[in-house]
Amino acid sequence: MQQLEMMYFLIEPVFERAGALEAQWSSDSGIANIITRMIR
Repeated sequence: MQQLEMMYFLIEPVFERAGALEAQWSSDSGIANIITRMIR
């Protein structure tokens, strides 16, 4: 469990910068845009 928490600590800033945490009701294109921003 501790390894998962550490992984989240490393990945969370990427999700926040990409706006992925507000994507509950996004369209397919919105989700694709979020993934694109995460890759950049």
